[in-house]
Parts: sequence; structure tokens; C-alpha cells
Amino acid sequence: MKVALIVPEYTANIIRNVAEENLDNIELDVMVYNNYLKAVEIVEKVQKRYDAIMFAGIVVYSFVKSHVKEECIWGYFPLHESSLSFAILKALYTKENIKNISIDTYSMESIKEVYDFIGIDFDEVNVMLYDVKADSYNITEDALKFHKNNLKNKENICIITALSDVNKQLNIEKISCYMAIPTKSIIIDSFQNLYLRYTAKVNTNSRVVAIFIQIDFPDDYSIISKNEYYYVKEKNKVTELIYEFANKIEAAVIEFSYNTYILISTKKILETETENYTNIDLLRAIEENSLNRISMGIGYGKTASEAKYKANEAMIKSKQCQNENVAYIIYEDGKAVGPVKSKFKKKSNVKIDDKLTKISNITSVSVKKILLFYNAINTCKKNRFTADELAKQCDMSYRTVNRTINKLEKYGYVEVIGKHFEDGSGRPRRIIKFNI
Repeated sequence: MKVALIVPEYTANIIRNVAEENLDNIELDVMVYNNYLKAVEIVEKVQKRYDAIMFAGIVVYSFVKSHVKEECIWGYFPLHESSLSFAILKALYTKENIKNISIDTYSMESIKEVYDFIGIDFDEVNVMLYDVKADSYNITEDALKFHKNNLKNKENICIITALSDVNKQLNIEKISCYMAIPTKSIIIDSFQNLYLRYTAKVNTNSRVVAIFIQIDFPDDYSIISKNEYYYVKEKNKVTELIYEFANKIEAAVIEFSYNTYILISTKKILETETENYTNIDLLRAIEENSLNRISMGIGYGKTASEAKYKANEAMIKSKQCQNENVAYIIYEDGKAVGPVKSKFKKKSNVKIDDKLTKISNITSVSVKKILLFYNAINTCKKNRFTADELAKQCDMSYRTVNRTINKLEKYGYVEVIGKHFEDGSGRPRRIIKFNI
């Protein structure tokens, strides 16, 4: 397989050496860019000459994807907790203050997971997080400004970045920083997954696989069961995720009914993309991004008709697992496997929407308050408010709203984006943005 590696100079040799020493089935051409904006031009020129393209990370991958049509297989080295752990431990070794960090790209949940793993109480850590907007033309400049402002305001901080251009500029300015780079195992795994996707794509003898997906109507305990507007809104979210999953497995999509979809793919592509059904990305995506649930059935067959019949049978089995996103698989010989659940699912006996419960568990804010904010966002059709606006919309006291905002802000579910003066005078009020 011939692969173009689109990578910054800082990590080019590291990745090349790992690939050459461990991957015999890949012919690698390394193409270095000095600025992530140049990656668009490179991909436009070369992608038709390669079986696949591997990007240095999700940021450059997402930026290029928003400007260039994918004409071969694309992949990237994912943001992984092991890379972040390496950067933090390296900073700790050089006696940096890792309890006061300025960091970009990673999520607050990933950062917390790493600190929990290394045994540091996350409540004692002050995290200044820059949320990268992957479609921005000013990622480097904005991230640099963010880190340098934090350094100016608080001298004893540790800067951690996943952005090579930022790391390069900080080094030029003699500012200490630590870069989260892909580890050897991540590099190897990412290339192997790219190769599996390639072999699945070129195998024209793959068996037909059908997938039935039904968006389940909310049960009596669901917070959206009595509001048709919220149900339709959430149903549309799930539909979008289903189409994203279909694109990933190169499936044809049939909208069978109002809440049922049929996807037709091939055995090898589906098994490769789901890691032999140990990691069905759609189940995870719905748990993280929607309040609805789905029942998924996967059926194998020598013909599309046979595969569809078995997929419908499998979906019926999935529906019996109430209040959970699960999948069942029925193979050609009739053997049924399941229920298959999200790889990242945390079990809960509480029959209430997992998304809001997850936020509540992380932030110690009650589900009721989070739901009031969620409803305010949907009712007002915006996600930016002052505390006073929220207090009126949610029928809560101004003090309670402020305390709740502070808790959500600590874990990245709220960010302060500006200030507002009533009538041009008086004490300024914070303008906050929800990331729920």
C-alpha cells in the first residue's frame, strides 16, 4: 500500500523511523509542511497518486477535510491519553508545575483521566484549556496568544500542546513547553488500521452485510418523552450520526420508515471499521451526543435479501435490551451474537438519559439544573447567555445560576466568551457559552 504521510517537520523523522522498522506492507512517502494551512495544497496535488493519506493529527486532518474532497483512504494519529501522559510525566521529571497547566486540543475529560491515572487529585489542578476550532485559519496564532497570555498572568505554569506549529514557535522564543506526540504503539496501530481499511476496500469478493437501525421512541422515564419538539430534534441528531457512520463503512442507506434505516455494506469493511464489533463507533457517538437510543441489528447473507432478513431479526433482539444502545449480529449460519455495547459505556442502573447523567457525575451539578439549562438552549435557540438571562429563563436565583456556571466551567461544559454592561454602565456581567 502506497501512503503519503502529511506531517510537520518536528515529528516527521519519528514517524518515518517507526514505520520503516515495523511496517513492511506500507510504502511511505513523507511530505513535510511548515504550516498546517499548506497541507490543503499538498493533498490536492498528490492524493490521486496514493492508496491512502495519513495525517499527523486530528486538527490538520479536520482542516483539510473541510476544504478537500476525500478521493482515497484518509487516516490520522488520534489524540490519545498515552501521548498526553508522556508529555505530563516529562514535565514532572523536569520539575515543572503540572498542577497549573496551559493546554490545547485535548478535552477536559481526557486531561482528568490522565491525572486520575497518575494519582493526582484533579480538584487540585488548575487547567487553562484552549478549545481548538479545526476549521479556523488562525489556530496557531490564537493558541500561541492563549498560552503566552497565561504565562504572562501566571508565571509558574506548564505549557502542554498537541500543535506542532505552536511547539515550534514557543521553542524559537525560548519558552518552555511540552508536546504531546504520538507514541510508537499509536503510530503502528494507526498505520495497521489504515492498511486493514485498504485491504477491505479492494476486496471485491466481500460478503454482503445489512444493518437495521431503529431510533427507539422515548420511554416513560425519559426527560424528552412528553415533548415532541425535543424528540424530533434529538431524532435528527441521531439521523446525522447514522449517515456519518454509513459514510465511514461505505454503506448505501435506505430510509425504511420514519425511525428505521437500512445500511448495506460489506463484511470486511464493517468488521475492520468496528474492530470485529468490539468498537461500534455509532453506539459511542449516540451515547455522547444524543438523548435518544437505538436498536441495531447486523445480518450476514450471500444475497442482500438474506442479509436484510437476518438484520431485522437481530434488531428485534436488540429492542429487548430496553434503555440501552446495543447491537446484535446474526451470521449466515444463524448464530446470534450480542448484545454488543459501546466500548466506552459506563453502566448505570438509573433509567435516565445518560448524557445529562454523565455531566452531572463529572461536575456534581444536579441533572435537574442541567436539564433546565438544556431546555433554555433549545427554547431560545442559542447557547450564549448572561447569568441574569439564565436565571429568568430557568426560574432560578441569580446566585444559584452563578454557582452552577462555575462548576460547569471547571470541566469545560461552559466557557466565558465576553462581558456585557447593562445600559452601558454598572458592573459587567459575564457572557457564557454552553458546550453541552
